[in-house]
Amino acid sequence: MLKITGVGHNLEISKPKAKLSSNDQKMLLIRRWRLGDIIMCEPVNRFWARQGYEISFCSLNQYHPVIKSFIEHPPKTMTYTTDKKGGLMNPGYKTDKEINLDNVDLVHSGAISKVEAFLKTGDIDTADEQYFRPQINVSPTYVSWAKIMLTDMRIDINQPLVAIIKQSFAPNSPRSLPDVILDEIYSNLAKDYKVLIIGERPVKINVESNNIQNLTGCTPDIMSVAGLLSICQLLITVDTGLMHLAGAISVPMVSILGPTRPDDISSFYEYNSILDVGRECSPCFDRGCDASCLRSVQAQEVTNLARERLSAPFLPTYISNQSRL
Repeated sequence: MLKITGVGHNLEISKPKAKLSSNDQKMLLIRRWRLGDIIMCEPVNRFWARQGYEISFCSLNQYHPVIKSFIEHPPKTMTYTTDKKGGLMNPGYKTDKEINLDNVDLVHSGAISKVEAFLKTGDIDTADEQYFRPQINVSPTYVSWAKIMLTDMRIDINQPLVAIIKQSFAPNSPRSLPDVILDEIYSNLAKDYKVLIIGERPVKINVESNNIQNLTGCTPDIMSVAGLLSICQLLITVDTGLMHLAGAISVPMVSILGPTRPDDISSFYEYNSILDVGRECSPCFDRGCDASCLRSVQAQEVTNLARERLSAPFLPTYISNQSRL
């Protein structure tokens, strides 16, 4: 029997865990960094855990809370440490099987998506679609923290909340929306919704409105962001790790992509409206291109997609192609 719990859209379905086989073997998965990539490794853990492996996951410390939140049979976490040459030091773990997922780079060939690339690197050849959508759980502790924070700020958590990612680094990155476009999106949506601006570091916001709340720098860790997103009705985001975080907990999204391709990055997440503004040279996966695709984004189209997704949050994922320049 399924037990369904949760807040708002973020329903958590508690299923009986898949019964593990009893081979009692140990496996070490290695993926050092990048939040989105760590999350996209979750299906590899799920597959091999169901084969009966006792899994440990080696990564940087800041990703351990995410790894411990993998939806099924969360692995043990191990700290990724390097020697003087930058190589992985022996973690002192006796293992029957080791899979180094660091071998999957930004640009990968022979795979439809990076999730598929991780599966193939993890010795998994499956047509089972359940393994192509990363999934994590959000502890009620993080959800409670987010509710308390917003309540202390006198924000009504029962009203529609729209989160928007404001990247606080590399403002000229091709993966960042220019401030002038973000400002227009903030203003458009604040006419009807409470807008929560989220970012790792505190940044100044140019637009003032009673319906705009600057929460940049307010979340102490990654899973606190997950708790906050879980009570929002929508996230508007470019290609960031937080896009993957929201997708893995089934938050309705508007994803704005340029130098990365929808099939590779976010089309496998549920409830996602993807605005693809990539040029003829996309996907380049570039982090420093001078001809940023996202400069061509029309704020009104983002606003329209947001309103459509808010009116029907659980429609299947679809891609909207803005005219390429």
